[in-house]
Amino acid sequence: LITDTISSKSIILNLLAIGLLLEADNAVAVLFLSNHYDVMMDDAVREVDGGASGAARKTFFWTRVQGLLCTVTLVGAMNRIVQFVKYCDSLEYFLFQIILWPALIMFIGQVLYSIIC
Repeated sequence: LITDTISSKSIILNLLAIGLLLEADNAVAVLFLSNHYDVMMDDAVREVDGGASGAARKTFFWTRVQGLLCTVTLVGAMNRIVQFVKYCDSLEYFLFQIILWPALIMFIGQVLYSIIC
């Protein structure tokens, strides 16, 4: 993915590959999990917005924020890796930085949010 040129053909093929993996995941879930788990997950999803307590809403909010931060960090790192990493020796430092700073930001953000709210 990193060395390929960006073209409509590669984007479509990557989207098809992701779609295939998601469908395979659903098929495996249907084969190996009983109907009980499907009902349990439907109940959990239905109760998230309606009857969730304040603590559950905060947890759900921070899960979304962390997922968004991970996505932005991954896309940003892939776009900038060629500019920052010239030699393999600096790859370890680069990877350490893209793990350390988002984790530190999330930790400080959660502490401040728990103090304020």
